[in-house]
Amino acid sequence: MRVLLFVLICLAVAVPSLVISLAVFLFNGLTDRENTWFTDSFLKSVEQPVSDGVQELAVQQQKMGAEFWDSYDERVSIRGTGDVKLVGTIFYSRQPSQKWLMCFHGYRTTGKDDFAFLVRACLSDGYNCLVVDQRSHGMSGGRYISLGYLEKMDILAWTDFLILEKVPKAIVWFGKSLGANAALHNLSANQNIPNVVKGVIAENSFSSFRKLFAYMQSKLLRLPSWLPVLPVINLLYWGRFRKGIDSAVSVNHLAHNRLPVLFIHRDNSDIIPAYMMYENLRATKMHGTSFVATDSPFSSSVLVNPHAYCDALKTFLGKLNL
Repeated sequence: MRVLLFVLICLAVAVPSLVISLAVFLFNGLTDRENTWFTDSFLKSVEQPVSDGVQELAVQQQKMGAEFWDSYDERVSIRGTGDVKLVGTIFYSRQPSQKWLMCFHGYRTTGKDDFAFLVRACLSDGYNCLVVDQRSHGMSGGRYISLGYLEKMDILAWTDFLILEKVPKAIVWFGKSLGANAALHNLSANQNIPNVVKGVIAENSFSSFRKLFAYMQSKLLRLPSWLPVLPVINLLYWGRFRKGIDSAVSVNHLAHNRLPVLFIHRDNSDIIPAYMMYENLRATKMHGTSFVATDSPFSSSVLVNPHAYCDALKTFLGKLNL
């Protein structure tokens, strides 16, 4: 009896300590720019290997994108929430245009990584493109990634900048993972989106951070689902951003959306399950459509079939009648 009591006391002390330590580790790994755990360890351990053919395509596209990126027309900057310097790169259309695509890259990448090839291959005909490095990424300042909460306000700040400086006729937001969710957050009924914003393209979006973390905890990190890690992360999120983690949710906002949205996702994503895209799609009701890429790496749905991918983008943009 005494042994059992001793064991229970040890567990009562050790488990909360373990949960807190684990939550702090994961929180810093997910939100701190200077913490490289996600890219150096986690991502490498969960991403499925790609075929030699896909790898060769990736190298070719990266090379073409890098060459195109160096031909940028203008580099601009604004001040985001918290007076963080945000940097963007502008590519003007090959033909005069008042239509703009605002491009927001994914988590732990950069505008160049995610959009250099895309702008070159699909988008620069007929659209000017502003490719943003989000806070705490690339050329932009800031240390902490808020997983969508501060980034959504940065998108509105960039939109105001574009309206003031470039007087666009129409704007379409194009985001990937973190950028997609930041854009989708702004579609809530209580957000005052400028009328010049006509649509959204969202690639690899998630419907709920709670669901995403639960998936990561059990499937990717292989931790017991009963470990209450997320409540501690939520407290840490409150401490750093003065908001709860549920501020990084898209599906609740989409119920009030009135803008056309194109959702793009992998059919067998390792990081963000495809069912989350379908939850977002259903939440948009009549305003959403989708394109599902097959057998492509998580952050690069354009790799395997760039023609189909670009056709999906152009079809969606054409239906906007801008």
